[in-house]
Amino acid sequence: MSGRATPRGAAAPRRAAPAGPRGLGASLRNAQEFKANPLAFYGRLTRDGESGYREVAFFDLFGPNYLVNDVDEAGRILTSAIDRGSATKDGLRFFEVMGRLLGRGLFTAEGEAHLRQRRLLQPSFQPRAVEDMAGGIVRAAAATGARWSTQVGAELDVEGEMRRLALDLMAELLIGGDLRDDVHEFGALNEEMEARLVEAMGAPVLAPAWLPTPGNRRFAATAARVRAVVARLIARRRASLAAARAPDVLLTRLLADELSTGAMGERQFLDEVATLLVGGYKSTALALTWTWYLLAAHPDAGRRLAAEVSEQIGQRPPTFADARGLRFTRMVVQESMRLYPPVWVINRVATRRDVLGGVSIPKGAILAVSPYTLHRHPAHWSRPDDFHPEHFAEGVTRPAHAYLPFGAGRHKCIGNHHAMAAATLTLATLAARYAFEPPAHPVAASARAFTTPEGGMRMRLTAAPVRS
Repeated sequence: MSGRATPRGAAAPRRAAPAGPRGLGASLRNAQEFKANPLAFYGRLTRDGESGYREVAFFDLFGPNYLVNDVDEAGRILTSAIDRGSATKDGLRFFEVMGRLLGRGLFTAEGEAHLRQRRLLQPSFQPRAVEDMAGGIVRAAAATGARWSTQVGAELDVEGEMRRLALDLMAELLIGGDLRDDVHEFGALNEEMEARLVEAMGAPVLAPAWLPTPGNRRFAATAARVRAVVARLIARRRASLAAARAPDVLLTRLLADELSTGAMGERQFLDEVATLLVGGYKSTALALTWTWYLLAAHPDAGRRLAAEVSEQIGQRPPTFADARGLRFTRMVVQESMRLYPPVWVINRVATRRDVLGGVSIPKGAILAVSPYTLHRHPAHWSRPDDFHPEHFAEGVTRPAHAYLPFGAGRHKCIGNHHAMAAATLTLATLAARYAFEPPAHPVAASARAFTTPEGGMRMRLTAAPVRS
């Protein structure tokens, strides 16, 4: 079986956009369209007539920019070797702004510094490390289920519910359930921090961090509060570790390693924990939000998922071993992140002149790989715009970099195994008991820091459907 829309062995058409308008006028028009709806803007660049799909699309946004939908070239950009890499994070406004919050943590670091940190953190994120934490995932999901038991028939803010659940998951997996209130305090501050990030990204010019502009002061004040909460979490976990009463969570393991080796130092350790919290919170919440939405819009899939969970697990809590056997449940999560990847764009800067998909790229050009458009490439997905979990059925094949919800290469999300386990076990805990009616209002994807539902996601909670 093949997941491609073209016949097996047929070459996908390679279309590059003709040189588009350049100059200040074109940049201003593109900036206005991009600001209004980045996903629609990328969609317009991508489409080439009714059936075509541009592999590389140029657009002027105060300099040369290229949207890359060629899966091989996207993979080359994201897996660029650190010593001879043709693309880098360095010099991009987004990473400069995030660096003011996260320092030189894993998300913002580049080159040898990133590789060194990745090697220190990677052992705690291996698939086998997730197995010991499955119980925490189920506890967090079960707490949500208990709360929902009195709300059947009510209209819920599903995105808000999933943000709350994501924070509970982070408490159980990363910090420890005993510090749940502190984790939720972090979550509230993170929402404020996201607003400051969007403000900084939308400013005509990014002022140097040392310049006390109103925007810089607001950003710095919120970032300081976020980092103070993270520092408090680390201090409390360190104290419990010294008292031999620390729970077996990621922060405990990382602290134990750091206390024995001193490999990071206090500032770097704080940067890394802040990075893990910021990176894991909204992406998990939004992946689950969109999954519930798609299940509500496709009740047959909801019935099939509920039946799979009931048949394989019954009334007992799911385990890590169950997650491997819940094939359709996992397919639903994967398909949800295909249609609505939480991270909608990954940007890099060309470090030298290059050729991508037959298009000449100047040094300094900004390269955009958008999972949102890449995941809809008709050459690699049989039903690119539809919710179709069978895209991930056993035996379906596609190029390695046609699916990038977690990125690729050395910068691939370090918590990808945790994220998939959390989403699968959460659905296994809740979807056999609960479902949602489709929202009464139209739902459109919007792009801020993450792929979010425009205007929120309100749906009526119901009992899970029975498969006929």
